[in-house]
Amino acid sequence: MASIPDATAVLGEPPWLFVGAQESVARERRDLLVERGVTHIINATVNEPNAFPERFEYLRVAVPDVESTDIARHFGKAVGFVGEARAAGGGT
Repeated sequence: MASIPDATAVLGEPPWLFVGAQESVARERRDLLVERGVTHIINATVNEPNAFPERFEYLRVAVPDVESTDIARHFGKAVGFVGEARAAGGGT
């Protein structure tokens, strides 16, 4: 897998799902995201704004970066959002 700060990493299969750290959606990475087919972004930060609201669809799930956070409560919403992206022919 590529270094997360260096590039948005493709997880092989499925080829439409990308995982990256906050740096992966930084302003200077917009063209890379478009090139990789990303159309939807899940913003799981508490305070970081959506970097490209004019270009990508966003789902905000504010997940505090602490061990006690129950991230599972966001899975249903996230899976639905990814499904919507796939149905529209996009990538997340």
